[in-house]
Amino acid sequence: TMDALTIFDSRKSFAAVPYKKTPPGISGNNPASAAGGLFVPLIAQGSAVGAMIIQSSHKTNFTPGEIALLQGFANQASLALQRADLVAELRGKITQLEAAQIELVEKEHMEHELALARQVQQSLLPRHFPAVSGYQFAARCLPARQVGGDFYDVIRLDNGDFGLVIGDV
Repeated sequence: TMDALTIFDSRKSFAAVPYKKTPPGISGNNPASAAGGLFVPLIAQGSAVGAMIIQSSHKTNFTPGEIALLQGFANQASLALQRADLVAELRGKITQLEAAQIELVEKEHMEHELALARQVQQSLLPRHFPAVSGYQFAARCLPARQVGGDFYDVIRLDNGDFGLVIGDV
Protein backbone atom coordinates (compact mmCIF):
# COMPACT_ATOMS: atom_id res chain seq x y z
CA THR A 1 0.00 0.00 0.00
CA MET A 2 1.28 3.42 -0.93
CA ASP A 3 0.30 6.94 -0.05
CA ALA A 4 -1.94 8.49 -2.75
CA LEU A 5 0.32 11.56 -2.98
CA THR A 6 3.31 9.33 -3.73
CA ILE A 7 1.43 7.79 -6.64
CA PHE A 8 -0.46 10.78 -8.01
CA ASP A 9 1.87 13.64 -7.05
CA SER A 10 -0.18 16.75 -7.76
CA ARG A 11 -1.80 15.47 -10.95
CA LYS A 12 -5.04 17.10 -11.96
CA SER A 13 -5.69 14.82 -14.93
CA PHE A 14 -6.63 11.16 -14.95
CA ALA A 15 -5.05 10.56 -18.36
CA ALA A 16 -2.26 8.06 -19.00
CA VAL A 17 1.05 9.92 -19.13
CA PRO A 18 4.71 8.99 -19.62
CA TYR A 19 6.42 8.03 -16.39
CA LYS A 20 10.15 8.83 -16.21
CA LYS A 21 10.81 8.16 -12.51
CA THR A 22 11.83 4.87 -10.96
CA PRO A 23 8.61 3.02 -10.11
CA PRO A 24 7.76 2.64 -6.42
CA GLY A 25 9.22 -0.53 -4.97
CA ILE A 26 12.01 -0.79 -7.60
CA SER A 27 15.59 0.11 -6.68
CA GLY A 28 17.21 2.86 -8.75
CA ASN A 29 19.95 0.57 -10.15
CA ASN A 30 17.46 -1.92 -11.62
CA PRO A 31 17.95 -2.15 -15.43
CA ALA A 32 14.16 -2.28 -15.96
CA SER A 33 13.92 1.30 -14.77
CA ALA A 34 16.29 2.56 -17.47
CA ALA A 35 13.85 2.76 -20.42
CA GLY A 36 10.33 4.22 -20.67
CA GLY A 37 7.34 3.97 -18.44
CA LEU A 38 3.65 4.82 -18.47
CA PHE A 39 1.49 5.98 -15.58
CA VAL A 40 -2.12 4.83 -16.02
CA PRO A 41 -4.61 5.92 -13.32
CA LEU A 42 -7.24 3.49 -12.11
CA ILE A 43 -10.52 5.45 -12.15
CA ALA A 44 -13.81 4.24 -10.65
CA GLN A 45 -16.86 6.50 -10.73
CA GLY A 46 -14.76 9.59 -11.33
CA SER A 47 -12.34 8.94 -8.45
CA ALA A 48 -8.79 7.69 -8.60
CA VAL A 49 -8.59 4.35 -6.78
CA GLY A 50 -5.04 3.47 -7.74
CA ALA A 51 -2.61 3.47 -10.61
CA MET A 52 -0.73 1.10 -12.87
CA ILE A 53 2.84 2.01 -13.63
CA ILE A 54 4.08 0.09 -16.65
CA GLN A 55 7.83 0.02 -17.13
CA SER A 56 9.61 -1.21 -20.23
CA SER A 57 13.27 -2.06 -20.53
CA HIS A 58 12.97 -2.23 -24.37
CA LYS A 59 11.15 0.91 -25.43
CA THR A 60 10.99 4.52 -24.32
CA ASN A 61 7.49 5.35 -25.63
CA PHE A 62 4.16 3.55 -25.91
CA THR A 63 2.01 3.66 -29.05
CA PRO A 64 -1.58 5.02 -28.88
CA GLY A 65 -2.85 1.45 -29.37
CA GLU A 66 -0.74 0.17 -26.47
CA ILE A 67 -1.91 3.06 -24.31
CA ALA A 68 -5.55 2.30 -25.20
CA LEU A 69 -5.03 -1.38 -24.36
CA LEU A 70 -3.36 -0.53 -21.04
CA GLN A 71 -6.16 1.93 -20.26
CA GLY A 72 -8.64 -0.90 -20.89
CA PHE A 73 -6.73 -3.09 -18.44
CA ALA A 74 -6.73 -0.19 -15.96
CA ASN A 75 -10.49 0.22 -16.31
CA GLN A 76 -11.04 -3.47 -15.59
CA ALA A 77 -8.65 -3.32 -12.62
CA SER A 78 -10.40 -0.25 -11.18
CA LEU A 79 -13.78 -2.01 -11.42
CA ALA A 80 -12.32 -5.06 -9.67
CA LEU A 81 -10.87 -2.85 -6.91
CA GLN A 82 -14.17 -1.04 -6.52
CA ARG A 83 -16.06 -4.33 -6.32
CA ALA A 84 -13.57 -5.65 -3.77
CA ASP A 85 -14.14 -2.53 -1.63
CA LEU A 86 -17.90 -2.93 -1.95
CA VAL A 87 -17.70 -6.62 -1.04
CA ALA A 88 -15.53 -5.80 2.00
CA GLU A 89 -17.99 -3.07 3.03
CA LEU A 90 -20.91 -5.46 2.56
CA ARG A 91 -19.17 -8.13 4.65
CA GLY A 92 -18.65 -5.56 7.39
CA LYS A 93 -22.35 -4.63 7.29
CA ILE A 94 -23.32 -8.32 7.38
CA THR A 95 -21.09 -8.82 10.42
CA GLN A 96 -22.71 -5.82 12.14
CA LEU A 97 -26.17 -7.14 11.28
CA GLU A 98 -25.35 -10.60 12.61
CA ALA A 99 -24.02 -9.06 15.85
CA ALA A 100 -27.20 -6.97 16.17
CA GLN A 101 -29.34 -10.06 15.59
CA ILE A 102 -27.44 -11.99 18.27
CA GLU A 103 -27.84 -9.06 20.65
CA LEU A 104 -31.57 -8.90 19.88
CA VAL A 105 -32.00 -12.64 20.51
CA GLU A 106 -30.08 -12.33 23.80
CA LYS A 107 -32.22 -9.35 24.82
CA GLU A 108 -35.44 -11.21 23.98
CA HIS A 109 -34.17 -14.22 25.95
CA MET A 110 -33.38 -11.99 28.94
CA GLU A 111 -36.81 -10.33 28.73
CA HIS A 112 -38.42 -13.78 28.65
CA GLU A 113 -36.39 -14.87 31.69
CA LEU A 114 -37.36 -11.69 33.55
CA ALA A 115 -41.03 -12.24 32.68
CA LEU A 116 -40.79 -15.78 34.09
CA ALA A 117 -39.07 -14.47 37.23
CA ARG A 118 -41.85 -11.88 37.64
CA GLN A 119 -44.48 -14.61 37.32
CA VAL A 120 -42.70 -16.72 39.94
CA GLN A 121 -42.41 -13.75 42.30
CA GLN A 122 -46.07 -12.81 41.85
CA SER A 123 -47.13 -16.43 42.44
CA LEU A 124 -45.36 -16.40 45.83
CA LEU A 125 -47.30 -13.39 47.07
CA PRO A 126 -50.63 -14.13 48.79
CA ARG A 127 -53.82 -13.20 46.96
CA HIS A 128 -56.05 -13.38 50.02
CA PHE A 129 -55.43 -12.60 53.67
CA PRO A 130 -56.99 -14.26 56.69
CA ALA A 131 -60.01 -12.57 58.25
CA VAL A 132 -58.97 -11.06 61.57
CA SER A 133 -61.59 -9.30 63.65
CA GLY A 134 -60.99 -5.55 63.78
CA TYR A 135 -58.43 -5.55 60.94
CA GLN A 136 -58.53 -5.32 57.20
CA PHE A 137 -55.46 -6.18 55.15
CA ALA A 138 -54.55 -5.11 51.63
CA ALA A 139 -51.26 -5.24 49.78
CA ARG A 140 -49.93 -4.49 46.35
CA CYS A 141 -46.51 -5.15 44.89
CA LEU A 142 -45.29 -2.95 42.02
CA PRO A 143 -41.60 -3.59 41.37
CA ALA A 144 -39.57 -0.65 40.04
CA ARG A 145 -38.31 -2.94 37.31
CA GLN A 146 -39.59 -6.23 35.93
CA VAL A 147 -38.69 -8.18 39.07
CA GLY A 148 -38.47 -6.94 42.65
CA GLY A 149 -37.30 -8.44 45.89
CA ASP A 150 -40.41 -7.71 47.93
CA PHE A 151 -42.45 -10.20 49.92
CA TYR A 152 -45.38 -9.86 52.30
CA ASP A 153 -47.86 -12.10 54.06
CA VAL A 154 -50.31 -12.18 56.95
CA ILE A 155 -50.16 -15.36 59.00
CA ARG A 156 -52.80 -16.49 61.56
CA LEU A 157 -51.05 -17.73 64.68
CA ASP A 158 -52.34 -20.52 67.00
CA ASN A 159 -53.44 -18.27 69.88
CA GLY A 160 -55.74 -16.09 67.70
CA ASP A 161 -53.06 -13.52 67.07
CA PHE A 162 -51.58 -12.83 63.64
CA GLY A 163 -48.16 -12.17 62.25
CA LEU A 164 -47.37 -9.59 59.60
CA VAL A 165 -44.40 -10.40 57.35
CA ILE A 166 -42.79 -7.75 55.15
CA GLY A 167 -39.55 -8.44 53.33
CA ASP A 168 -37.43 -6.44 50.91
CA VAL A 169 -34.34 -7.97 49.41
